[in-house]
Amino acid sequence: MGVALKTMPFATFFEILFTVKAKPAGSYYYKDVQSILSHPFISNLMVSAGATLAQIKKENITHSTQGYLQSISDPKDHEILQLLFQDWGLDSGVAITSCNKLLELATSRNLSSIEEVSVSYLQEIFLKIAALNDSYSYVTTLKTVQQLYRELIANTTLDFKGEAYQGLQIMGVLESRVLDFKNVIMTSVNEGTLPSGKSNTSFITYDLKKQYNLPSFTEKDAIYTYHFTHLLQRVETATLLYNTHTEGLNTGEKSRFLLQLEVAKVANHTITHTTVSPTISMGQKTMARIEKTPKILERLQEIASKGFSPSSLTSYIRNPIDFYFQKVLKIQEHQQVEETVAANTLGTIVHDTLEELYTPFVSKALSVAALESIYPKISAEITAQFIKSFKGGDFSTGKNLLIFEVAKKYVSNFIDFEIKEVKAGNEIIIKALEADLGISVEVPGLDFPVRVGGKVDRIDHYNGQMRIIDYKTGKVEQKDLVVSHWEKIRQEYSFSKAFQVLTYALIYNDTAPITQAFGGIISFKNLGSGFLKFTEKTDKKDTTITQDTLVLFKEQLVALIQEICDMSIDFQEKEV
Repeated sequence: MGVALKTMPFATFFEILFTVKAKPAGSYYYKDVQSILSHPFISNLMVSAGATLAQIKKENITHSTQGYLQSISDPKDHEILQLLFQDWGLDSGVAITSCNKLLELATSRNLSSIEEVSVSYLQEIFLKIAALNDSYSYVTTLKTVQQLYRELIANTTLDFKGEAYQGLQIMGVLESRVLDFKNVIMTSVNEGTLPSGKSNTSFITYDLKKQYNLPSFTEKDAIYTYHFTHLLQRVETATLLYNTHTEGLNTGEKSRFLLQLEVAKVANHTITHTTVSPTISMGQKTMARIEKTPKILERLQEIASKGFSPSSLTSYIRNPIDFYFQKVLKIQEHQQVEETVAANTLGTIVHDTLEELYTPFVSKALSVAALESIYPKISAEITAQFIKSFKGGDFSTGKNLLIFEVAKKYVSNFIDFEIKEVKAGNEIIIKALEADLGISVEVPGLDFPVRVGGKVDRIDHYNGQMRIIDYKTGKVEQKDLVVSHWEKIRQEYSFSKAFQVLTYALIYNDTAPITQAFGGIISFKNLGSGFLKFTEKTDKKDTTITQDTLVLFKEQLVALIQEICDMSIDFQEKEV
């Protein structure tokens, strides 16, 4: 009876703390720091636990020291952080003292009644461990303290206490002796629980017990049989519950006591059988639908005035609910410590590296010598971009070092590709890098201004022909840029790459009108395919972007923006 102390939150905290402190001292892994500082025991003690964790995530720190944690926390919490993260040196005395001080600090806080009882029991446990530590020489390590702590909390329970003459009485079978109740509810009336049956709690074998007339499990069963029978002697209603679910060693068999009641058929007994089980229904998944309100329209007007980006428009095409959460409600993904460089971070690093390396050659024809002069700068520039984008992250070892080398390889392979193009006699003149452009778009039916803007990775002239280029660190294939039906480009996400390229062409057209140009993607994972061009597939394949192409695309772009801002069209979730 009672609640096991080991299940209480305050008791589990010290188990976590011992596990973390058993690791080599020096610095602490961010997940270990998070498990300690986010625990209810510590969040109740510290005033800046949440702010400290937020700062670790912001600075992307994977390993922290005691000094660093104190530097980013409130001065009031420095004592607690010292107790938690000072070097215990695997010394049992320091560990016990630190835990006792933490419990003393907990008693001065506002605790619930069950938390106060938990702290009181834990203090008693650490007093016992301290006494053992003082008395015996073998209790000298942190591991020994942890084992003793586990043993003591496993055998400690918080007892249920209540008014003996009022309300519902919860008691064990043996506590019910010489007491009579009108109504009894007995749970777990399963074979193996009541009676408990054979148990191996004694070192004396069954044969020896029989030989020397010692009590065995049969006598124990007889005791429980007597109490069970006496309990039912004067009741008016008895509800006897057993579990039919089979799990592990529990076979879900009802107790022999129940079987005896059914077979004996006492005249005064009226037995009713009831099976209770949850109703299981396979409900059909309903897609979320958000009705547009005047407030949502205000937010859409705000987005439109700042400018729809190609990525925001394609997110709507992919799933309007994602657009609603990310752009309308401005709900961002929960910030996590980036232990391994993420795909989007790698993309940013490669984009920014190429911008820095190619900026000196803007408005100049690329030459083999100029491109070869970039090679010695690649490593230093990639390192600088890693420090800038992968804040606080370590890329000197492990997966991050491999990703660092991949980024270097992406850039060097791209330079090789450019050199090969120049050696083949092609003239490449870079006109713009990472150009941040935008245009105003007239949308019929909307009485507010609408802008569309984005950042074009690169615009160049290839043998006198304009190219609008978007870099992708992921794998893109030529089929991703082929459009056969213009309506599909605003309806299906599979055409998102073509949509982005044409959006960049449309906004650049406002700066310098396009007569004939190529738009496409350079995929670093598919560099062998070269420049992947947007292709319009009708009767024949046409890879050029002309004013006619832009007019056809603009119709679809305007129709998409009309749909987003139309009050009669809800944000309807799509199956992705």
